[in-house]
Amino acid sequence: MNTTVSETIEDIVKNTDPGVRDKVRLYLRSCAFSNADDPMLNALAIQAVLANQPVRLAQEGGARVATEAGLARLGDRIADGVRTVASLRIGTIILALAISFTAGIGVTALGFKIWGTSLAPLFDLPRAPDARLEDLSRYGAELHVQSDRGVTAICLKGDIDVRYLQTKDGLRYLYFKHQ
Repeated sequence: MNTTVSETIEDIVKNTDPGVRDKVRLYLRSCAFSNADDPMLNALAIQAVLANQPVRLAQEGGARVATEAGLARLGDRIADGVRTVASLRIGTIILALAISFTAGIGVTALGFKIWGTSLAPLFDLPRAPDARLEDLSRYGAELHVQSDRGVTAICLKGDIDVRYLQTKDGLRYLYFKHQ
């Protein structure tokens, strides 16, 4: 066994509880560490040193040495805080996504309801096909709507004859006839 390994083992044994020092020495020697730079041996040495150091808890009146019960309560409080923060964070993210999704759909629907004609070209939305206009274009006619001095004029260009009739109720209606 290397002398530096022996010295490291003795440092570990010095920092352990006096009741188990002999067992710790026996177990560490049976591991047959060949190098003092072995990560496992160094980790055990650091753990032994830290385990023997007094842990201090900061309080309003100053720092005091913590007892096992105080450390357990501190650990429980930290665990409860982490659990609460984790649940709040996930819940908050889900709530924010739901609100954003709902608000986005609502604003988009409202925008299309109010400014549908002006918004449609921004999104490259095609105009809805109208069967009546498709019938007109099939006969070679074009529909033009013009407003002049408060009068709306509907003009048809092409081989279409516009006629009107009256129903029994007195309602007039237009119909188109192909020439």
